[in-house]
Amino acid sequence: MVKKAGLGCLYIFIFWCVLLMLELWWDIFPAEIFLKISISLGILFFALLAIAVVLDQLNSDKKLKDKNYLE
Repeated sequence: MVKKAGLGCLYIFIFWCVLLMLELWWDIFPAEIFLKISISLGILFFALLAIAVVLDQLNSDKKLKDKNYLE
């Protein structure tokens, strides 16, 4: 799950970088639209990252409980 979330974050970041380069060289979107897209991608990026961290922590805790390291 964490690998998939990491890849998802990487794809979002790469997409945003390409979009930024296109926006810098050619004015494809108005400034307001580009800002909305950037904020939306940032929210998706951090939400996906947070979900991955929480699920990884829960999975790790479950493994430790199964091995009787945690009570």
